[in-house]
Amino acid sequence: MTRQFGKMFLFLSLVVLLGCEGATRLGGKIADRDGHPIEGATIVLDVSGGAWHAQTLSKSDGTYYIHLVHPPGAKRVVTISKFGYKTVQKKLHGAIEIRLDVVLQPETVR
Repeated sequence: MTRQFGKMFLFLSLVVLLGCEGATRLGGKIADRDGHPIEGATIVLDVSGGAWHAQTLSKSDGTYYIHLVHPPGAKRVVTISKFGYKTVQKKLHGAIEIRLDVVLQPETVR
């Protein structure tokens, strides 16, 4: 009886935990101002001030994809960077699945 109770408690705990999670699926394309894809740009998704973090690099066609599970309602910020270009930072709002295409501007050297 105690063993069955333990299994039932574990199962219900997992159901509650999985039902309380949030997730972000972020994808898009990184290009320069002329529309050429940028390979190797770093895309970082920070959630709740870095408590959850995921990153990836853009592919040769400029596309990228990140999937991150996190608490619901968490603050999400994406940062896109590449040497020679200005860094772009955007706050994400609302939707779980987001398409974010970004045009990077060249960094000016003084």
